[in-house]
Amino acid sequence: NAYLFRTQDIDHDLIIDSVRIIDTILNYSLITTPIVSLMPVGIWPGVTFPIFFFGDKSGNVRIKPPDSSLKFSNSSIISLSVVWASEFICTTTDSLHRLSKSFPLPIVSDNWDVVTARSSLFDSLYFVAADIGGNMIVLVSFDFSWSKTITINDGKILGVSIADIDNDGSRDVVVTAGKKIYTFNRNGFSLDNFPITVPDTLTNSPIIADGE
Repeated sequence: NAYLFRTQDIDHDLIIDSVRIIDTILNYSLITTPIVSLMPVGIWPGVTFPIFFFGDKSGNVRIKPPDSSLKFSNSSIISLSVVWASEFICTTTDSLHRLSKSFPLPIVSDNWDVVTARSSLFDSLYFVAADIGGNMIVLVSFDFSWSKTITINDGKILGVSIADIDNDGSRDVVVTAGKKIYTFNRNGFSLDNFPITVPDTLTNSPIIADGE
């Protein structure tokens, strides 16, 4: 059996839960790890139920519940990120997809990962696509009207995280590659005092914690 596994605090009790999906039980071939969004229930404040999203090899995003799917491509869905509630963004080898819109990525790759950068302000939401194992990240605005491509020349990209590094209220992009940690603001400009060089070659994506 093929397993897809993810950890996430599904019920917001501050305890990390695990999500495991077996593709032979679902009767179709999955490729992405599952993502989970909490959908509000009617008029009851704070009451939610989980919705699961995962991509398959035929270009569909599968949704449970309800048991439905959306077709985006004839190639595999590579990665997914929740935007809010029941909305998500996904990548194929050459594009980002959100609702009925598509955004062409600069190169064809089987390793595009996508994350959603949120903050308290609606207009500051944007997306970051990273070619994991390559050297390119792309910042894309919420409505796909603006983008900026950044090339990392000091090693292969290991991963991307989102955090407000400079405490300005907007989420920044944190990238690990080679022996360096990079940070960029939502406009694609490097933050002060970055990149940081570490003694040894990095081996994993960044995890950011508040040191207060």
